[in-house]
Amino acid sequence: MGIAERKEREKERRKKEIINAAEKVFFKLGFDYASVEKVAEKAELSKATLYLYFKSKDELYFAICMRAQEKMYKLIDEALSEAKNTVEKIESLFYSIVEFQKLYPDYFRTMFHFQTHPMAIDPDSEMAIENKKIDQIYINHWITLVEKGKKEGIIRKDLDPVTTVLIFWMQLSGFLKMYSVLQSELDKKFHISEERLLKDYFKIIFDGIKTT
Repeated sequence: MGIAERKEREKERRKKEIINAAEKVFFKLGFDYASVEKVAEKAELSKATLYLYFKSKDELYFAICMRAQEKMYKLIDEALSEAKNTVEKIESLFYSIVEFQKLYPDYFRTMFHFQTHPMAIDPDSEMAIENKKIDQIYINHWITLVEKGKKEGIIRKDLDPVTTVLIFWMQLSGFLKMYSVLQSELDKKFHISEERLLKDYFKIIFDGIKTT
């Protein structure tokens, strides 16, 4: 192994350690109360050293979001590989995101916060470019499925695939965020199980896009 390769591996190892520390701080304190100083302390680094790897608090948070993205898309890939037809594939996309929220609630909250709050991320940075590329791949999965469903006659032909996909994503993200907060109260007031609520939610969504 050459010197340059060793240095690159050391750099990547240190970045992972910083992100590990950042996760502990952000998950415990939330974005507003976390700070670069607290992350540096947790990573046992000086603030100046941390800035050699991440330029800002927002960039640290974005790095955690990319880890979350990787875990969510892995679940999606696994679900899609087991689905047998277009309807099952669309359902698997929905349910894999639900599964992601259940398995990784901290990552889900991190992604939701990132998507709903402006962040100062350099769009030309390596992380931002990679994130955009991966996002587009999975958005295209949704779009392709909607287009295929229209050709098969199971999804309404008047629906635009892009706007349909965006509405899917925003609806589901908001639903899961609200439900994670209100779950116990909804159960007390209405005695509705999570399984029943999700089943009815998906039925309403699918009834809205299916052909009659």
